Amino acid sequence: MSDIEVSVVIPVYNSEDCLDELVTKLTDVLDNSGKTYEIVLVNDLSPDNSWRKITELCEIHDKLTSDNKFR
Repeated sequence: MSDIEVSVVIPVYNSEDCLDELVTKLTDVLDNSGKTYEIVLVNDLSPDNSWRKITELCEIHDKLTSDNKFR
């Protein structure tokens, strides 16, 4: 059984420019919640560089996971 209490799943489409801010604000809120959590960013066939940004963020934040829907 998982220790994760909150899972946030976010579809990502043409969101390269706002992902940094989204992840920063979301992790701030979730870190202060006292709950264990994960954030899953799902690349939804985005034509911009969202997948690259997602993979960069996953290297920085240990609570982030990713899925590339259309590999």
